[in-house]
Amino acid sequence: MLAPRLFARLDPPLVGIEDGEDFQSWLEEGMALTSRVPWERAEADAIAAIGAARAHGAVDSERVGLVGFCYGGGLAFSAAASAADEDRPVSALVSYYGSAPPTPLDRAAQVDVPSLHHFGTADAFIPLQQVEQIREAVTADGTREQVRFVLHDGAGHAFDNPHAGLHHAGAAEAAWRRPSASSPRPSRHGADSPAPSPPFRRSSTGGSPRPGRT
Repeated sequence: MLAPRLFARLDPPLVGIEDGEDFQSWLEEGMALTSRVPWERAEADAIAAIGAARAHGAVDSERVGLVGFCYGGGLAFSAAASAADEDRPVSALVSYYGSAPPTPLDRAAQVDVPSLHHFGTADAFIPLQQVEQIREAVTADGTREQVRFVLHDGAGHAFDNPHAGLHHAGAAEAAWRRPSASSPRPSRHGADSPAPSPPFRRSSTGGSPRPGRT
């Protein structure tokens, strides 16, 4: 697994920020740092990570996929679109509450690889109406059987982040039990059985200036 160190592009370079007692201030600091990362540079780094993974001797170059969370989820989607534009599409995509510009609405036509999208129904950062628009775009209004879209009831944004102010244990556990990008139907977390792990090597795009999955 490869993960571009996007925040090393900042001046000065940044590895992470410590959890703060004031959750709102901590969150605002992270968001401000994220806004300083040049999008074009971040996408170029993600594309470079795909290339590095494919060139690695231990990796099947035809079975490289992308995983991203929040900013990284949007970045993974955009990188998948760019890879498709270069006629070197990735094998699969898993995006958790992808929220960075350009949104999936802008480049959905290019991303038709097996994909899995996770969103929470109580996401205060991405309204449910926008989530539905994303669902319609990435699934081509339900016609792409290889694209799976899962809504997690009651989960907010960054529900997989371990920080107490963000974490939703039920949604996080359910999402990690179901990493496959092969199920054909949009669904809600609840009754479905766990799916097997995806059969590909993953190049992961990061999304947060702290260790964890925002």
